[in-house]
Amino acid sequence: MYAHRDYLARHGPLSLANFRTHHWVGPDQGEQMRRGFASAGLAVTRALFAIRTDHSALAWQAVCAGLGVGVGLRQVAARMPDMVPVLEEVPIDPLPCWLVVHREWRGTPRLRAVADALVAALGNRP
Repeated sequence: MYAHRDYLARHGPLSLANFRTHHWVGPDQGEQMRRGFASAGLAVTRALFAIRTDHSALAWQAVCAGLGVGVGLRQVAARMPDMVPVLEEVPIDPLPCWLVVHREWRGTPRLRAVADALVAALGNRP
């Protein structure tokens, strides 16, 4: 989970004691994030999320804009100096990241090169 440095400057640090008082960016209809909270012993409802979207790229952009706290790829956040990991004591199971390509494009050399670069940059890291 991450928050922009400016968000934390405005709202203060997060802790397990105060996480419900923060602005969260999360799913509208999707249940995966709420199930993740529950598996960590933190029961939350849809109402926790001040900004709700089921589009993960949009949610990440809202977090990067300092609008709230949310989840993101560790490898991406590590390259963004203003993104700060929060609630690191809460265990988060790895989430799948799918690379989907139309079958007619799958074998093209340029697309294969892009796919290989994405897998090398983002794939199978702890």
